[in-house]
Amino acid sequence: VQKLILKGYDRNLVESFLPTKNEKFYEREKRAALAALKARYGAPTERQKMLQYLGRQGFDFDVCKDAVKEYDTI
Repeated sequence: VQKLILKGYDRNLVESFLPTKNEKFYEREKRAALAALKARYGAPTERQKMLQYLGRQGFDFDVCKDAVKEYDTI
């Protein structure tokens, strides 16, 4: 989403093509974010650093927050 917005596309137009956020999609996205964190960082590290990494990978901010929070408890 961010890449398209940076290229000049309207945020509302881009988001209108995205699937609606349902629980199943959200959980699958959170698992993918957790897997990305585990692959990138061995032990929990700075929250801000992990949030920025996931954001650059294209994950939704709410997914990033929840994945980092859950990763901290692992």
